[in-house]
Amino acid sequence: MDVVIYAENIDRKTEALRGLVAGAIQGDPIEIDSLDALFLFLRSKVTGEVIIVFMIYSETELDRLLESKSRLFNTRFIIILLDEGDGMVTKALALHPRFLSFKSRDYTDVGRVLNKMMKREFGQ
Repeated sequence: MDVVIYAENIDRKTEALRGLVAGAIQGDPIEIDSLDALFLFLRSKVTGEVIIVFMIYSETELDRLLESKSRLFNTRFIIILLDEGDGMVTKALALHPRFLSFKSRDYTDVGRVLNKMMKREFGQ
């Protein structure tokens, strides 16, 4: 199983997320910084599951993701938003993520959800 961190910008919170994900999967996550690269990666996957953790920094970025919603069909993902604005939350929920969190929080909840998603994948 591959775990992908999608983030157009790398900052301290992204680094913290990377460390949490690496600990949860006991390895390094795949890091992708553009939607084009992400969808190319997903198209190239022949076997195996993919879990994506999206770090969304702007409403424009979220709108681009919404436009590509059909390309995420049957993909499990978590969304982390920059802020808790109602418009961004509504748009993010329209994508049907497994979990929605915010950059202002710590990522322990994201780690728990990721662990649960992985356990379900391996039938534990």
